[in-house]
Amino acid sequence: MKKNNNLGYMLVETLVVSLFVCGMLIFLYIQFNNLNNNYNYSFTLNMPEDLYSLENIKNYIISEDNILNYIDENIDNIDIIDLKNYCTTNSITYCNKLINYENLSNILITKSDTTNIDFTSYNNKMVNFTKKIHSEGNEKYRLIGEFSSNRFATIRFGDINE
Repeated sequence: MKKNNNLGYMLVETLVVSLFVCGMLIFLYIQFNNLNNNYNYSFTLNMPEDLYSLENIKNYIISEDNILNYIDENIDNIDIIDLKNYCTTNSITYCNKLINYENLSNILITKSDTTNIDFTSYNNKMVNFTKKIHSEGNEKYRLIGEFSSNRFATIRFGDINE
C-alpha cells in the first residue's frame, strides 16, 4: 500500500489551531484591557481622602450663614452653584484657602438629583462622572468636587437649614 501525502492536511490543521489560539489571546487581551481600565478609573472616583475633603467643605458651608442663604435663595433657579467662583467673587478668604488647601479645581453645589442638570460647560470627565451619580434618600443638596489630580468625589447632605 502506498501512503498518501498528508502535508496539506497537517498544514490546515496547524492553521486552524493557531487561529484558535490567536483568537483566544486577542479575546483575553481585550478583556484584561477593559478590566485594567475600569480598575484604574475606579481609583479616580470617591477616594476616601477626597470624601473627607468634601466633608470638610460641607462642615464649613454649614457653619457659614451667608453661604447657606445664597444656596437656599439660588439653587432652585440656577441648578449649579460654583462655590469656588462664589468665594472668589465675594472675597471669602477662609473659603478660598480651604478650597486651595484641598486641591479642588471645581467645587459645585447642586440639587441632590443631578439627572436633569446640564454640566456641559465643564470638562468631559466631569460630565461622565455626574452621569454616574444616583440620587437616593431625601437629601436636598449634593456637593461635587473635581480635584486637581483628575479625581472626582461627591457627597450628599440634607436640608442644611435643619
